Amino acid sequence: MPPFLDHRRSRRPGYVLVLVAGMLFVLLGLAALAIDLGLVRLAGRQMLSGTEAAALEGLRWRDAAGWEAIPEVWWDDPEFNDLFLVADFDVPPSEQQRELLRRYAARRAARQVYEDRLPGSGGDPEFLLGAGGMLDFEGGIGPEELAAGQTLSIPDEGPIYRPLLEWNLENLPHGDLVAGRYTSANPDYDEDFTADEDSQYRRRDFLPGEPSEGSGQEAFLARMRRTNDRHGLDAEPDVSSHGPPMPLLFGRGAMIHAAGPTGRSLRQEGITVRATSIAAAGETLNGEVGRVKSAGPPFPRYDPLDFELGSTLPAGSVPGVTPFAFEAGTWNGSATEFEVRGTALFLVGGDTPVGRILVPRGLTLGDPIAAPFFEELPGDEPNGSEDPVLDLLDVPPTWRPLYAYVPLYAELGFGEAAVGFGAVADWSVHEGEGGLLLTISRTSSLVAQGNATAIVAPRPDWPPPAWEEILARHRQIDNPLFAPVLVNRHLGAER
Repeated sequence: MPPFLDHRRSRRPGYVLVLVAGMLFVLLGLAALAIDLGLVRLAGRQMLSGTEAAALEGLRWRDAAGWEAIPEVWWDDPEFNDLFLVADFDVPPSEQQRELLRRYAARRAARQVYEDRLPGSGGDPEFLLGAGGMLDFEGGIGPEELAAGQTLSIPDEGPIYRPLLEWNLENLPHGDLVAGRYTSANPDYDEDFTADEDSQYRRRDFLPGEPSEGSGQEAFLARMRRTNDRHGLDAEPDVSSHGPPMPLLFGRGAMIHAAGPTGRSLRQEGITVRATSIAAAGETLNGEVGRVKSAGPPFPRYDPLDFELGSTLPAGSVPGVTPFAFEAGTWNGSATEFEVRGTALFLVGGDTPVGRILVPRGLTLGDPIAAPFFEELPGDEPNGSEDPVLDLLDVPPTWRPLYAYVPLYAELGFGEAAVGFGAVADWSVHEGEGGLLLTISRTSSLVAQGNATAIVAPRPDWPPPAWEEILARHRQIDNPLFAPVLVNRHLGAER
């Protein structure tokens, strides 16, 4: 009989069972690692969703465009009404009130990320949206550090952690919401750390500002954390907040040391998770990053024929582009007064057009600056009135937000096209010796509150050289209009 058919030669029955048992031990350990760390990673990503929304909103509302820009739904929030109970709504918001507005906007944006009642759901079911699960472990057998035989239960506040960020009006570095500057070197950062953020929440790339700086702070940081507050910085009233660490599930039965090198018990205390997002807008960002590349018309648009004397902008009004545009080189100068001749703008006494009168409309980098479309003006007459140019420019002060976006254009290889945006705080028209004069009040380092974005894609029908030419002109604009962009985000987990 051939040897390979002689089963009597094998005298090792059951060895496969031993191998399977050993493999199961390893596989269950790997499964426990994958499940627990997967839940930690998921919670961190959910926390980043909230911090990103809060950081963008906190910066977007830095230069709030007056009380009329506040959405009507905000007034239905008791918290918002309590904040501005004694405010004088006949004057623009003060620096302190704008700071409250931006932090309220940030808190609200983060809260809405985890809002259960989604539109159209009819009030149910509950979707259990949040920043990771929460569990309680009680009792057990044997030594406490073993965490064995414990009872698992759902906390009274529910199975999901829903963060509510604190105001941090003192702008402390470890707060939930911090205004400051995005920088490459923070002198207060502990260089012994290799991560972007040290144990005291000081960051290598972010320098908190003084509360008195206000609109001079061109970056905004939002953070969430799930910790046990070992350093006493995570639960300061009105400054910082935290949820419980992420608990181990399968890993509670693993052969993990009772206490790691930091003296903490991973089985008992769980895993610390921290999420941080930074939004920035300003000249500290390189190139075209953060500069507005697309903006829309104001809403609602001023209608000279329907205007009633004394009427004001309705709640929730959105600032937008002005009824005039300037050549980019002229904007880089210092001129503030221009002669209006037909539908063109000239420097006083000049012979070369430096701007155009336009019906406000949405513009994006590369869009042609065409002739004004007077047929689009409201009214019974073809041009809306006997002097449509004056109708466009002479907007009553009560119908102007605190600022507006000025389209800037340049002569490119394919014609005159938009290459960027600036901002004005106000403008006026009056009769001069030679005719109608337009006077503008420039503003610099303004962050658009809305109706503008710093992120656009080139048109697919453009050859690459055309887009590069547009961006080159875009970078050359002085005192551009900015929009918030996410410049960094940090997700960390530790024992």
